[in-house]
Formats: sequence, C-alpha cells, structure tokens
Amino acid sequence: MVEKLIKEEEVVDWFRIVSTSHVAKESIIKIKKVYESFQPDAIAIELDKQRLHSLLSEAKEDYSIRLIRQTGVMGYLFLLLGRYVQKKLGNIVNTKPGADMKAGVELAVSNKKPLLLVDQPINITMKKLNKALGFKFVWSLIKDFFQSLFPKRRKELKKKLSKLDLNKIPKEKLVLELVEEMKEKYPGLYRVLLEDRNKVISKNLKKYHELNPDKKVLVILGAAHARGIKELLSKN
Repeated sequence: MVEKLIKEEEVVDWFRIVSTSHVAKESIIKIKKVYESFQPDAIAIELDKQRLHSLLSEAKEDYSIRLIRQTGVMGYLFLLLGRYVQKKLGNIVNTKPGADMKAGVELAVSNKKPLLLVDQPINITMKKLNKALGFKFVWSLIKDFFQSLFPKRRKELKKKLSKLDLNKIPKEKLVLELVEEMKEKYPGLYRVLLEDRNKVISKNLKKYHELNPDKKVLVILGAAHARGIKELLSKN
C-alpha cells in the first residue's frame, strides 16, 4: 500500500508534495518513505511559529476568552470547535492531531535539514475567519443541522462517512468532492481556510526556491491543500 502511495506522488523539479491526514498513522509511514526516496535538502510543513510551538510544547494550550482580542468572536469559536473535533478524531485512532507535521519536524532535526514553516500565522487566519463568517455562515450551519435530522439526509451523510477511514489518508477523489462541497456551501470558509492559505504557502515555497534554486523541498500538507498548492507551484 505504501509503495503504491509513493508511486502516486508527483515530482516536479524541485519539490514533492506529500498529502496527509493530521490524525492518520499512515501519514507518518508515508512521509518517511517518501523522504527516503526523494532525499530532499529541506522540509516544509503546514505550520507557522505559533502552531509549531503549540505542537511541540507539553504545556496545556491557552484557550481563554482573552484570545478573542486576537481572533475575534467567530474566529475564537471556530478555533475551539476545530481543536475539539481534531482531538476527538485523534482519540478514536489513538493519535495526537498534528502527528504528520511532527514527523516532518523530527525528520528535519534528525537529518539536520532546514525546516520551513510556510503557513500563514494562525492569528491572521482567525481574524480573516472572524470577518468572513457572518450571519450567512451561521444560517447555513443551522440549516445543515436541521436537514441532517431527515432520514434521506442522514442516509447521505452515513454513506459519505463510510468512505472515511480515520487510520488512512483519504483518497484524492473524496477530498476534492468535500472541498467542492465546502466551496459551494461555505464560500467564506473555503476562501479563508483553503484558497488564501494556499496562496501564502505557495508564495513562501517559491520565495525559498528563488533563493535556493538547487535545493529540493519535501512539502508536507493536509490533503485538502495538496492539489491546490501543487497547481500554484506548477504554474511557472
């Protein structure tokens, strides 16, 4: 299975993208295997300084309401929800959320490779979310919730969830379907969490490449980002 995943990875001159799930143990195996086959000069991960510190720190994260000053009310609520969901999913598969990014950090440290933090600062993302997620977003969530109570909608959701194996990285086809659904139902959320961050990540990677044109970079990304960033990096 792992060999098949490696063959599916595309090498485009100076970078190789490894798409992952933040809670699947398969992600760690895949990252290590691709690292060995690609032998990169640097490793890039989908984190900023603040999130890296949170990932590596043993201290309990501070989610007090003081954060609202930095993130706004909607951004703060979304942050709490996201952390809660990831923790629950991680508990199901006995994996800490962010294990894929941590594997990238450990590879960089043990092999003395530069570690590139290419994501947008979390505070900026949360502030953008606070502006983007207004009444329309809340109404869409409420509507989806009540629709999920109907038997037909429950059946559709059950079918969709049956395709997900939390121990494995989701197939690209399923990821693209979910991304398109998110784009259609929650355009503000899609723009802030995916589109804007994809641009920032690809810009940071291109900047590194311009300064280090002879260096190969292994890029570790959540599956929802992989295709979009690959397209942005391949444009030029």
